[in-house]
Amino acid sequence: MLKVFMFPAGKGDLFVLKCEEKDKENYILIDGGDKAGVKTYYAILKRFLDNKKTIDALIFTHIDDDHICGALIAMMAMKELPEIKKIYINTGRGIEKRLQIKADNSFPEDLKRIYLHESQMEHTVSKALNLLQFLDNRGLTDKVESCICQGDKLEIGPMVLKIISPGRERLEKYMRFWNKEKRRLEDTVIETHSAKQILKKKKLSEYVKEQIIEDNSVTNGSSIAFILEYGNSKAAFLGDAWPSECIRGIQNWYSNGVDVDFIKIPHHGSARNFSELLYALLRTDRVLLSTDGTCGHPSPIFLGKLLQYIPDIKIYCNANWIDTYGLEEIDKEQYCSGAESKICILKETVILTKSVMISGKLNEI
Repeated sequence: MLKVFMFPAGKGDLFVLKCEEKDKENYILIDGGDKAGVKTYYAILKRFLDNKKTIDALIFTHIDDDHICGALIAMMAMKELPEIKKIYINTGRGIEKRLQIKADNSFPEDLKRIYLHESQMEHTVSKALNLLQFLDNRGLTDKVESCICQGDKLEIGPMVLKIISPGRERLEKYMRFWNKEKRRLEDTVIETHSAKQILKKKKLSEYVKEQIIEDNSVTNGSSIAFILEYGNSKAAFLGDAWPSECIRGIQNWYSNGVDVDFIKIPHHGSARNFSELLYALLRTDRVLLSTDGTCGHPSPIFLGKLLQYIPDIKIYCNANWIDTYGLEEIDKEQYCSGAESKICILKETVILTKSVMISGKLNEI
């Protein structure tokens, strides 16, 4: 049985994957949310520690605040960590070594650093560097895999992760972004986040014809995304990855696309990460949406297009953003109410298939 735990984590992601086979358990933790995820991440680690359970893999899909901040603060608050076998995070030096790309002589992670208080960490790279420093101080540097690339296959217990993002070009741009010294010398400005769109309130169906301009965030472009295979089950975890990058990665592994039990949609339902081709290749009518409804996520453009493209869809959410989001009453009635509602707040454990379930209950880990 594959149990997928989707926890509220502010505007970010916080997932735990638990694979149970007879008396054997394997665990993967994916991201840690923003500040709102600290207490939950701490409770998760404490549960592992108290029960003497091993974490097979920590995956930080990318270094944006809403994916690593909660984990970093929680780990720094713990005197002792549970056993961790592997940690996956893309770094500048890791990319240079793995892809043999000639870069500047100095990378930020090569310099001696001291911890910064969380409130002083203004830049997303600064938080990643503090995470690396923390791992080094706790003797975990040898556990870190610092370059995960499209086409890689990770075997974690009986689970197989087929990496579909990021590709080499995205990693090269991310490496240049990571290297502060080189970035200071560049004349062009590299965006770290997609711009928030301010949209006039209207019915979701009226957004369907809106034009999509794809995400151009360098950090999102570096996001680790993968297809998880476990027995006959498959699931897609897309981080905040670019759709075009995921499409190339999917087609490399599955030329005609693949049926999946569910998709963890990219970038919290941003309009700039929607693609009909992506959902044509990842065939499912079940998706997971991780967001608290802030920062323009989920975008009404994304919701409108997804609801039209997959008529029988079920969107499982880890936080109740519906009441504060400002949906038109007609949309609330059509999509958010009754037994046949398409947008569902995850309250009870949901059995998707005989071998896959989704839960938000910490005591079931």
